[in-house]
Amino acid sequence: MGDFPPEWTWVRDLDEGGQGHTFVVNATAGADTRDYVLKRLKNPKREGYFEREVQACQMLNHPSVLKLVAHGKTPKGKPYLVTPFCSGGSLEKREPFQNLLEGLRIFRQICDAMSEAHEKNIFHLDLKPANIFLQDGMPVVGDFGICFVEDREYVMTSEGPRGSIYYCAPELREQHIAQGVSLATADVYSLGKV
Repeated sequence: MGDFPPEWTWVRDLDEGGQGHTFVVNATAGADTRDYVLKRLKNPKREGYFEREVQACQMLNHPSVLKLVAHGKTPKGKPYLVTPFCSGGSLEKREPFQNLLEGLRIFRQICDAMSEAHEKNIFHLDLKPANIFLQDGMPVVGDFGICFVEDREYVMTSEGPRGSIYYCAPELREQHIAQGVSLATADVYSLGKV
């Protein structure tokens, strides 16, 4: 069904994100029956962002960062990536924490994941509950779709992706992000909002 790599079989559609169409898929061959998520780029103008997302996922090895299982191009030439499916859904869809210590434990793991990302000069820039997933009681930061890898001037075009206005640091809301703006601090601001 549709434009899928032969190694992956469509199971069902998921919500559409800003950069890609997402689907639950299974491995076509072998004994692996687990569900995975295939994200397929929908806007060819954003291929550079998609490549940065793949690069960030390859560079990070943290239990609270979504793992990259596979990536490549579909038969019709659209870039895609595959990650594990997080059965707990996103923090956005979770009921508020009744136990403060549980909430703080989850938050600390998210902070640890972002600390490792920042040590490797990877800045998420779109941290929000919808991009933090739960798997077996553990938080998993995903959707590095507009991340920036390096610490230098960051330019967002008028049609380029932006993080959620509610979670995005004020200094990232301008079209041109000036030299000297700390992208790490912008992520910390978003963590505070989360």
